[in-house]
Amino acid sequence: MDYRKFFAWSEHDLRIAGKFIFFFAASFAIINSVVSFFDIVFFEALFAAPTSFFLSLIGFENTLALGTEPVTMTIAGLENVIAFTYLCTGLLEWMIITSAILASTEAKTEKRLKGVLFATIGVFAFNLFRINASILAVLFIGLEAASFSHDIFFRVFLFLSIAGFYYAWLKYAQK
Repeated sequence: MDYRKFFAWSEHDLRIAGKFIFFFAASFAIINSVVSFFDIVFFEALFAAPTSFFLSLIGFENTLALGTEPVTMTIAGLENVIAFTYLCTGLLEWMIITSAILASTEAKTEKRLKGVLFATIGVFAFNLFRINASILAVLFIGLEAASFSHDIFFRVFLFLSIAGFYYAWLKYAQK
């Protein structure tokens, strides 16, 4: 196999890649700046409240401490406190996906805006699933085993939410 063909990019391809990198960095910087104006407790509570509601629905009494950083949850019968930190919010994943979609200037603006909307909904829903699955793992298999599953859930979520969603959106945007 001649690898020179693989690395031989046309000037047009290099221009597209350069625009993508520039707009990705600019979008990420702007989005990150806007998000930084909000108190992180707001985002932590955005995931803690529905998680608390879900756990209550399935019979796990819990209380939230919403005025602290990080937001914490105490579950009846569980010794440890559950903490909702910045990484639990999925903000980083959302900012990366949103920046990548906005930086894909070859796609129509309407498709990029739809992509951002669906990325927001998708990251929120997928993240809620991950958080609830991690907490249920703690409740049913114990903290030691759940710590391992939490790490796996986090890494899988990170990959699927960023690479998977962007790939799916890119296929949609190219139609």
